[in-house]
Amino acid sequence: METQFPSLIQRLPAAFDSNHQHHNVRRNSSVAAQWTFHNAMLGAKQQVLAQYGDDSDEAQAVGLTKKSERAKPSKAKAAAAVAAK
Repeated sequence: METQFPSLIQRLPAAFDSNHQHHNVRRNSSVAAQWTFHNAMLGAKQQVLAQYGDDSDEAQAVGLTKKSERAKPSKAKAAAAVAAK
């Protein structure tokens, strides 16, 4: 029995490293898939802007803000910016 215990302790780090490597591979593939999806969505939004323009309902449908609905700078902010210079 005593001879089996040291061999078990010697095998434990190897088993842990194997499990850790397997986890890293799964995590890296998951992160890569997320980045692929993210970049595809950015490309789709750019394509919508190219086809329909930045003031279209289609741009708003994919989560972008219409150009006509963006906040305009207020006169108070513009006056404060001029006074600060």
